[in-house]
Amino acid sequence: MDLQYVLLNINQFQHDAVIYAQKPWTLMSEAFVVSEDQIIELKNAEPCHFLAVYQVRMLLSKFQTQNLCLNDLCLRIIEYAIQLK
Repeated sequence: MDLQYVLLNINQFQHDAVIYAQKPWTLMSEAFVVSEDQIIELKNAEPCHFLAVYQVRMLLSKFQTQNLCLNDLCLRIIEYAIQLK
């Protein structure tokens, strides 16, 4: 699945799960979501830690008052993640 799909369907995932995505992060980056107990297995994996599910939910609630289209909303979340790294 791609990063845009994950971001738009964030409510399907556990609150404490973590999103991993291939860099460079774009809407089409390959992404997957893992639970906390699976994270240890991914330490040497190629995809990079993106954000935790709870962080994306927080950002969605913050941005929802800005009347953004879905693509722009996803791009704002990606920009936020890039600035954190």
